[in-house]
Amino acid sequence: MVFDHRARQGAMPVAVHYEDGGISEAVLILTSAQLELYACQIEHIISLRDKAGDGPS
Repeated sequence: MVFDHRARQGAMPVAVHYEDGGISEAVLILTSAQLELYACQIEHIISLRDKAGDGPS
């Protein structure tokens, strides 16, 4: 993962999983605003998981 301060973008490797079982490697590039938004959304998903009694897998 990297953050380019001049471009104000973060980049991280991801694996894209297809319905047919295939997987592709890609790089997800996010603006600062997108990083903040997705961080909040992921935090919310984790809290929902914890409330359901499921721990990390």
